[in-house]
Amino acid sequence: EKTVSIRLNKSFALPQYGAELVAVAGNATGEQPASSNKRLPRVALADYGMPEHGPRSVEWSGDTDLRTGQVKGSFRIGRAIDETSVSKYNIYWRTSDGRRGELLGSVPAVGFRQPQCGGASCDLIEVSKTGTNTYRYEREPYGDEESAVIDLSGPATVKIARFSTEDYYDHLKVGGTVLTGSLRDLPLELHMQAGKQSIEWESDQSINDQGWSFELTQEGAFVDFQISTSSVAGEVEVVAAYGDTEQPNETLSARVVDFDASMPPSPAFAPTALAFEDMNEGAGVISGTANVTVAAAAAAQALLDPAPRGVVTAYQLNFADVAGAIIDGKHWIERVNGNE
Repeated sequence: EKTVSIRLNKSFALPQYGAELVAVAGNATGEQPASSNKRLPRVALADYGMPEHGPRSVEWSGDTDLRTGQVKGSFRIGRAIDETSVSKYNIYWRTSDGRRGELLGSVPAVGFRQPQCGGASCDLIEVSKTGTNTYRYEREPYGDEESAVIDLSGPATVKIARFSTEDYYDHLKVGGTVLTGSLRDLPLELHMQAGKQSIEWESDQSINDQGWSFELTQEGAFVDFQISTSSVAGEVEVVAAYGDTEQPNETLSARVVDFDASMPPSPAFAPTALAFEDMNEGAGVISGTANVTVAAAAAAQALLDPAPRGVVTAYQLNFADVAGAIIDGKHWIERVNGNE
């Protein structure tokens, strides 16, 4: 059997709708028609790629099924800092001896990209992280011929807190909106659509001003993966993949704990928010009402089992330091689910 090797000696982008390669015979008068001849040999195109980045985090939300041997809940997966080379995340069970078990499922990548600055003036811009997905950018006062581009993925919201530049010649471009001169009606909120986005900064060769400050809040950094099973292997492993090729070096795992009614509440039943306003005008003395937001799982379970033996029977309020560590001493307890 004779074969002819045709080497594709250049790297090139796949054409739109390109799904396969087809081989035809030809001579000086022309080639065989490919579209109508189903007997011609074809091979499906499988684009090989290796993910450059793995998932940033994985966290088990907690078991909401109180039956022994049954777990139900979700994993929150922190997407890779740049999903350009990631098409999906595969989730596997990991056995007690550290071996990879069965595939639980996959979640698709969405093209997420954490804000990244490029350009000669990036080092001049002060950047700080003020929340899980929120960043503050400041440049004050600025100089001549500065240039920087912050690439990111949307959706995102940009809140301009301060802005003063040379009118027309020095500008900040947020998505499709160009800002220049002195803005008085602040803060100003700008919304960026899903997909590739950028924020561009540029100043010319003369005349400067006091600069600018804005806060960027990005969406889509996390994705939840739900499970409900009676086959608990102990841990799950999350790995980034491009097609069938998995990233071998940046896998993350999280332990799955099977909770039942004989144990303290699982993380799934933890309160989701707390609000308090001091109503006492005296310095160093507080009084008022604290409002605790109940987790959806806890509220649902209370409807199913409102008796005193319910999964959550009380909420306790403690003092904590700035690091979140509990301070021993005074605390308050509010009993719920009919348990007085």
